[in-house]
Amino acid sequence: MSDVAVAKPCLAPAPLSASLRARQHAPAAAPAGGVHPQDLSNFRVWLKHQPHLPHDIPDETLTLFLHSQNNSLELAKLTLDRSYSIRTAARELFTNRDPFSAEIQDALKIIFFAPLPKRTPEGFLAFVVGFRDPDPSHFMFIEAVKLSLMVLDMVQLNDGPVPGYRLVMDMRGTNIAHVGKINFATMKRGLDYQQEGLPVRLKGVHVINAIPLVHHILAIMKPVMKPETREMMHVHTEAQVSKFYEFVPKEIMPKDYGGEAPSSEELHGLVKQGIEKLAAWYTQEERLRVDESKRPARSVPYQDGDAFGCNGSFKKLNLD
Repeated sequence: MSDVAVAKPCLAPAPLSASLRARQHAPAAAPAGGVHPQDLSNFRVWLKHQPHLPHDIPDETLTLFLHSQNNSLELAKLTLDRSYSIRTAARELFTNRDPFSAEIQDALKIIFFAPLPKRTPEGFLAFVVGFRDPDPSHFMFIEAVKLSLMVLDMVQLNDGPVPGYRLVMDMRGTNIAHVGKINFATMKRGLDYQQEGLPVRLKGVHVINAIPLVHHILAIMKPVMKPETREMMHVHTEAQVSKFYEFVPKEIMPKDYGGEAPSSEELHGLVKQGIEKLAAWYTQEERLRVDESKRPARSVPYQDGDAFGCNGSFKKLNLD
């Protein structure tokens, strides 16, 4: 039996699950013509009357929120508020996002986070994330999450609304030492953002090359995962890879995974070039934040778990 560090989960209310369900179960295709122009106009008018929110959010971004909620204006409003509230609160993830900084360049050396060039039969875009350098002494959890969110921003800027996303997490090289470097507060903020503020239709999270440790990690995450998120989680051992291919066909995977796409290293190189070209955009995006002092009384603020004692890393995980 081995021990690794864990902090007790500190649970905050879990609002907006209707928003998460809307994204998960939205039809694969957007309504005819995409987002309705009148909805976009109404969204802009509403935004101008929200004193706490940034008013210069581009139409392209508002379109992402409407599309992610299947053109439900009310859910799009809630999701946008939550998105920018979390971006404001989770400073460790959404500030200092210079792709040329030492921390981001180091993260690029440790993990790859690559969107696949070809879509699934449903038209979904799949990402593959894994280790380039599995040495746990080099692993930086916060920087890895920050980089992943930067890549997702890049993809949304380039591709616009997408019918759905599938995230593929390759666990090769993962061991107990990596778990000890996970920061619970940051993990919770990242999950909150994924579940309540991310303007995408997430269709599934697939863990491949799974090892028994994965189930312990998921058990730790369970208290801060909504039921809808847990339903999207699929764990595939190496022996169960045929089941995984039912969701993400083998031929669209990188060639180092037996597919026909460029290798994960080649795709990673394109991602690196892509985020570096957006250096100025990441700096400008940091201006779009929430001023909580101006939030109307009727508007519910984001309850950051870190404010309720959820600091720290994993300190005690018993593994049989």
